[in-house]
Amino acid sequence: MANQFLVKETMAAMQGLSAAEINALQSNTYAGVQLLGYYEKGDTPAPIIYYLAPLTPDPGSDDGGSIIAVSGIKLIHTFPEKVDVGYFGAYKTGDVTQIIQKVIDKYKSVVISKDCLINPVDSNYPASKFGGGIKLRTNSTLSFINQATLKMEPTAADAYTFISCVNVSNVSIYAPKIIGDVGEHLNIVGEDGYGIYIVDCENINVYEGYISKCWGDGYYVGSDSKGTKGGGLFNCIADDNRRQGLSIVSWEEGVVNGGAYINTGKTLFKAPGYGIDIEPNAKGTDIINVTLTNVTTRNNKKGGLQLVPGFLTDEKYINPSYNVKITNYTSVDDGTSGAIRFANPPLETKGMRPSEKIYGAIFIQGVTILNSKERSIDFARWFEGSPKVVLRDIYIENCNQDHIVSTNESQCAVVAYIDPAQSLQLGHGEVSIENITIVDNRTTKWMLVPIWLYCGSTQSIDNFYIKNINTYGQKSVSNGEIIISKTNGFKNEYAVKKYRSFSSDLDIVSGSFNGIVLSSTVDNVFTLPLANNSVGLEYEFENPNAIVSQIRVKSGDSIGNSVNNAATSLVLRTNRDRIRVRSVGRNKWEIVEQFGTITTNGFFSGFKNKNLTRYAATIPSISAEQGDEVYNSTNIIGQPLGWKYIGSNWIPFGVIGMLQAIPSADSALSPSATYIQSEAQSVLNELRDLKTKLKAAKILAD
Repeated sequence: MANQFLVKETMAAMQGLSAAEINALQSNTYAGVQLLGYYEKGDTPAPIIYYLAPLTPDPGSDDGGSIIAVSGIKLIHTFPEKVDVGYFGAYKTGDVTQIIQKVIDKYKSVVISKDCLINPVDSNYPASKFGGGIKLRTNSTLSFINQATLKMEPTAADAYTFISCVNVSNVSIYAPKIIGDVGEHLNIVGEDGYGIYIVDCENINVYEGYISKCWGDGYYVGSDSKGTKGGGLFNCIADDNRRQGLSIVSWEEGVVNGGAYINTGKTLFKAPGYGIDIEPNAKGTDIINVTLTNVTTRNNKKGGLQLVPGFLTDEKYINPSYNVKITNYTSVDDGTSGAIRFANPPLETKGMRPSEKIYGAIFIQGVTILNSKERSIDFARWFEGSPKVVLRDIYIENCNQDHIVSTNESQCAVVAYIDPAQSLQLGHGEVSIENITIVDNRTTKWMLVPIWLYCGSTQSIDNFYIKNINTYGQKSVSNGEIIISKTNGFKNEYAVKKYRSFSSDLDIVSGSFNGIVLSSTVDNVFTLPLANNSVGLEYEFENPNAIVSQIRVKSGDSIGNSVNNAATSLVLRTNRDRIRVRSVGRNKWEIVEQFGTITTNGFFSGFKNKNLTRYAATIPSISAEQGDEVYNSTNIIGQPLGWKYIGSNWIPFGVIGMLQAIPSADSALSPSATYIQSEAQSVLNELRDLKTKLKAAKILAD
C-alpha cells in the first residue's frame, strides 16, 4: 500500500483525518491525500492531491484551499497557473465574497466555473459605497467559464459594486456574467449599483461580459483622482440595467469593440437611461478619448448613445479635451430622446460655463438607426464651444415609432434645438453631416420632416453643414427636407443636383428646399423666406416648362436694390432661364448666378447692371440708373420696342413689328460731273454692306 493516496470525498473528511491516517502520511505509507470534492464529491472541477508539508519552513496559515491544517500537520497543494475558486469552497449556498477575494488576493489567474452569491455592498456603507464585491489587483486575470454567474441578495443600499478595479493596472476579465437586483431591490432611491466598476486604472480589459439588472450601470469607467487609461470592452453586453448600460466618465485611449447595450430601463428606469453615455464630471480629472467600433444599442428607454461633454467647462479644467470616434454603429428601437444624442447639462447648472470652449472632436461614420421611438439624432444645448461633430454615412429608417404629433421635434429624424426661453445659448456648435439617408417606408407616414433645426428669434442655428441628403416618405412634403427657423451660417450641398417641381405657389419655409433646383409646371410664385433668418442659404430656380415663374421676397426684404411690394418679383419666362440667389442677411438676397433672360415684374433700378430684363406697358415714370432699359410688354406693332434711361429721361428705341439691322455707314464717294470707276465701286461696296446687315437681321432672305 506504500505510496498510495489516501482518498477523501470532501474537505471536511480530509480535515477530520484520524491519528492513524496522519501517522500513515508521516511514515510515507500514503504519498498524499486525493480530494474528490469540497462540500461533496464532484463539486470541484477535478480531484486534486494534497501532500504533507515539511515542518520547516512553515508553508503558511490555513487558507481553505492550498494549505489545510489538520491536527498538528499541514497539507499543501500547489495550484497551476489558473486557480478555480471552487477548490477554496466558493461553490456553496450563501455569500462567498470573502472566499473568492481570498483566492484573488493570492493568485494572479483565477477561474469561476459555477454560480456564486456575493455581497456587492461596501462593508462600511454608507460611509463608503464602492468597496464591496470582488476587488481585482494589478497584473491579474479573472475568468468565468460554463456561464458562471455572480448573483446577489436584494439590498436596500443605493450603491454597490460586483467587480471593482480601482487604481490597478493590467487586468483581464473574461466572460463575466452578473445579475443584479433590479425588480427585487428593497428601496427606491439611488443610482450607483454597478456590475463592473473601473476607476483610476490602466489597461483593464473585459471580454464577452454580460451584465444585467444592476441598480445603476452595467459597466462604469471613470476617475476619482487621475483618470482611467487604455484597455477596453470587447463584445460585451449590458441588458436591462436601471440607469445605463455603459457609463464612460473618464477614459483616455479607451476602446469599446463590438457588443450590445440594450434594454436600459426596461424593468425599472432611472435617468439618463441610455445604452452608452459618455459624460465626464466636473471633478477636474476627467479626460475623454475613446473609440467605439461595431457597437449595437437596442430598446434603451431614452436612447442608444449619449455624448455630454459640458462639465468639462468647469473652472477646474484647463483646455479640456473630448475626443470620440465611432464607426459602424447600429441603433434599433431606441428612444425617446434620440438614438444618438449630443447634449450638454442645463446651462445654468453649477459647473457649467457655456462661454468656454471644449477642445477635440466627435467623429461618427457608418451609422444605421432603425425604428427610433421619436427623433433619431438630437442636439440639445449644443452651445458654440462644444466639440466639433462630424457625421458621415448615416441611414435612418422610420423614426417616431411612438406616433407623436403634439411636438414637431419628436416627429423628425434629425433635430437641433435651442430653447428660446434661455439666454445662455445664442448660437450652435459646429456640426457637419455628410451622406445621410432618411426614409419613412411605412404605409402611414409619421416623420414630419427629415431635419428640423429650431431656435428663438434672438438665437441662431449656425455652423451647420449638410452634404448629400437623400430622403423619402415624410408627412409634410411641402416643407422639403430641412427646416431652419433661423441661421447666420448654414450650408447644404448635393454632389448630384436634386430637382423638385411644383404645380402651385410655394411660400418657402426657411431651410426647406435649400440647395434643390426648383421649378413649376404652371404659372406660379415662389416666395423666399426672410433673408435675416436664412443667412447662407441658397435657392436655385429653373423653368424647363417655359411658363411664367416668379421669385418674390417677403415684406421688407430685397433682391439687389429692389423694394418689395405685391408686384415685385424676378420672372423666368423661357426654358433657358435659370437663377440662383443667396441670403446675405440685412434683409437682402443677392443673385449668385443666372442664365437666360431673367425679367422683372414690378420695378427696381439698376437691373441692367444685374443682367436682368424689365418689361412695362407704358413709358416708366420713375428715375433709374443710367443705361437701364425697359422693354415694351404690349407687343403692339409700331410702338417703341422699349425705353432707355439717359440723363433724366426715358428715350424710346426700336419699333415693335419692324426688324432692324445695325447701321450701315455712308461710305460711298460723292459723285463728280462725270462718274468714274472708283465712285461706282464705292456705291457698290456700300450696297453690299447694307445687304449683309439686312441678311444678318433676318430682314432680307439669304
